[in-house]
Amino acid sequence: MSDNRSLQPLPSGDPVQRSARLPARPGSDAPVHQPGNVHWSGSGTTREECWQQLSPGLQDRVNQRIGRMLDWWATDIDGRVSAVVLGTQALVAVNPTVNGAGEPAYELVTVHLDEASFRSAPVRGPSPAPAGREPAGSTRPGARPGSAPGSPAGPGGPLRLDEGFTDVLGMLPARAQQLMQDPFLAAAHPLRSDFFAYRTGSASSLNGATIRLWCYLTDTRSLTFCAAVGHGYREGTGARAWEATCWRATTRPGTKATGR
Repeated sequence: MSDNRSLQPLPSGDPVQRSARLPARPGSDAPVHQPGNVHWSGSGTTREECWQQLSPGLQDRVNQRIGRMLDWWATDIDGRVSAVVLGTQALVAVNPTVNGAGEPAYELVTVHLDEASFRSAPVRGPSPAPAGREPAGSTRPGARPGSAPGSPAGPGGPLRLDEGFTDVLGMLPARAQQLMQDPFLAAAHPLRSDFFAYRTGSASSLNGATIRLWCYLTDTRSLTFCAAVGHGYREGTGARAWEATCWRATTRPGTKATGR
């Protein structure tokens, strides 16, 4: 993916990055989660190496849909690549599947986005301070349970998210968590979520580990996406410092899944 010009980061002066900032909202009602038990993947395959395992035709189809790339992830699970690419015109998920003949294939799920609606916000800070809570469930290797339906908050009700998603979301600073959840506090439709996180270095070393994390939430009206790097991560206390960017956009009609 790094070799394709259409999938390079936006220039620093792009209006999506600078002028269209999410407004500060000190009084958010969104919950702040605690990190759960994450089982980190032992795979050393980079996202660029994973992307190159996809056919040129499939790569081109993703490029044609996303507009300008904002951020992305790709991973290899059990020998099959999956990827999520956020662009100014769409978020595209590349999901491994099988065709009618039982042969390996890929499904593209596209969430069309209103480019003019994009807003972004940088977030800096530590992981939330540890607090007592019931033990969280574990996620499967690679910290990526796959796209999962959640539950809408409903009028006056709490936002209900997949536990694997909140385990990972809880590693992020409180402000990033709130920006991710704010548009869905009164959502009337089920949410879909996905994430990927990996760790390099040792969480028990003097400097701790480094975390790369991506996640998104969407319903029929809005999408939020976060890309973050955590420094000095230690089990039980989280990262000493996060550098994150949160994006928000309005969806457009036409979200669909298509075969390879």
